[in-house]
Amino acid sequence: MNRFVIYMRLGPEDRGHPERSFTAQRHDIMFFLDNCIGDGKQVVKRFCDNGLAGARGFQALSAAMAFCRLNGAELLVARLDRIPFEDFGYAPFFADPGLRLRVAGLPYACRSELQIHARMIEQERAFDMMKQQASQPCDPRRRAD
Repeated sequence: MNRFVIYMRLGPEDRGHPERSFTAQRHDIMFFLDNCIGDGKQVVKRFCDNGLAGARGFQALSAAMAFCRLNGAELLVARLDRIPFEDFGYAPFFADPGLRLRVAGLPYACRSELQIHARMIEQERAFDMMKQQASQPCDPRRRAD
């Protein structure tokens, strides 16, 4: 029997993006469970973080991970970008044999493929931040050479 713990996250950066809403995440997860997993599946618990990041911002994710390890369940998220790798790092999700991560949007991806995809997402975010910083107005005190 496949046992799943569902984790959903909504952060301030998700405002104005309906594809990241709780409704959209729930839809993707249910589609995955109904169409990509055969019989013998069970959702044993659901966790949700809503709000800001930081030291106390992802309490539900920490609890979901602990629950999965303790109960042998798989952590299921709608999309890989729902995992805050910048706060947790990669090791808890990809190097810990006691935690299995499943992503509804990447239904057949193995652990190594998910890790590669996660690292590529980080590169895209870094590039987007560079572009955003470059488009900021110049500091008039900064000298142009």
